Amino acid sequence: MAFVAGSLGREFKSRNELTFRQRLLQEQRAERDRRERREEVADNASDMMDFAVSVLTSTEVAEFKVELDTYETATVEALQENERQLDFV
Repeated sequence: MAFVAGSLGREFKSRNELTFRQRLLQEQRAERDRRERREEVADNASDMMDFAVSVLTSTEVAEFKVELDTYETATVEALQENERQLDFV
């Protein structure tokens, strides 16, 4: 009888340890999944910021090109006017 009780005790202890390990692994997996989701959200936010900056930069480049074209046109017109005035003199 003592042998059976000892055997049952070891079996119970073994199953409890197995259950504990399984729960521990589940908790570790759940924590890893939460961490990965947080990192993914942070990466997505970073990607969105990079995209916003690139769009903003593209807009700024387009505006700069318009300004540059305006200055270029004004410069050409001023040089042509200077040439006309020099021809007149």
